[in-house]
Amino acid sequence: MMKVGLPMELLSFDWIRRLKEDIHALAPQVELCHVPAATSARRPVPLSEGDACFPFKKMVRTAMALLPQVDRLVVPRLVRLDGHLLCPNFRAFPDLVALNRDRLPGPARKIPIIDTLVDITDAGDEERVRLLLLRALLGPETAPPAAPFPRPQSAGHKAAALQDKLRGYDRTIALIGRAYMVGDAHLNMGIPAILASQGYGIVTPQDFDFSDLDRAAARDDYYAKTMYWRGARECLGAFRHICAEHEPAGIIYLLSFNCGVDALVRIELMSLHKKLANKIPMMVLVGDEHSQQEHVVTRLEAFLDVIDGITTS
Repeated sequence: MMKVGLPMELLSFDWIRRLKEDIHALAPQVELCHVPAATSARRPVPLSEGDACFPFKKMVRTAMALLPQVDRLVVPRLVRLDGHLLCPNFRAFPDLVALNRDRLPGPARKIPIIDTLVDITDAGDEERVRLLLLRALLGPETAPPAAPFPRPQSAGHKAAALQDKLRGYDRTIALIGRAYMVGDAHLNMGIPAILASQGYGIVTPQDFDFSDLDRAAARDDYYAKTMYWRGARECLGAFRHICAEHEPAGIIYLLSFNCGVDALVRIELMSLHKKLANKIPMMVLVGDEHSQQEHVVTRLEAFLDVIDGITTS
């Protein structure tokens, strides 16, 4: 049994989750590890994480903690998915992990890193990158998979899944943010759990197919260039799509800190919010501005008080 590390933060991307399913189907001898063992929490050497946001630093730490417990580590060099660029930090992700791996003592410093370039615009790119990564992981003689790459869930399937997810809730909150922020309980500061405890269902960009959000975002391509950052496009499209189709009781835009792209999206969402015919309460939560969970709880309680005041008036 070969153990392969794949940092859990990367599973926020649909393409990586489909790759995981692919590996399980094609290579049953591979055991995928996403979460470091408790004994890996102590870092044996100082880490160089680069000048980046906390979510990215967390990815580097997860990768480093996985290294001593796996035979190979998969950290693809993510450049583009669905024809749109990802944050430039993902291009340097394998390099930072390799830099820190070389500082480790013992056998861990020799663990191979699979850093296949992922630059995908269409289905042809998907199949090519898929085979390159599988051969890098399993060996150059790996035959092309007989089945096509697992495709994203259909819009109908996702709609049914969202309906099941929201069953039992009378009101919903749109939680908009990058996939790795919304889906990680540590990075999202427990916001989904807090909202659920107050009787609110949660709608996120990941509840919809990216192609639907891409079309919704295209309505706002009036900049000098098209909004080509995938995460920003996903958030922009989600705001338009959710407000038009689901009428949430409130909107929360969650970001780690005001980097250039997120700062632009923040301004754009606030501008779109002002134009809504139905004045839905909206709040922006910046993770780096809250050092304690109590701060987040206080902000959420005040926000929900506003929503309750509107719905009862």
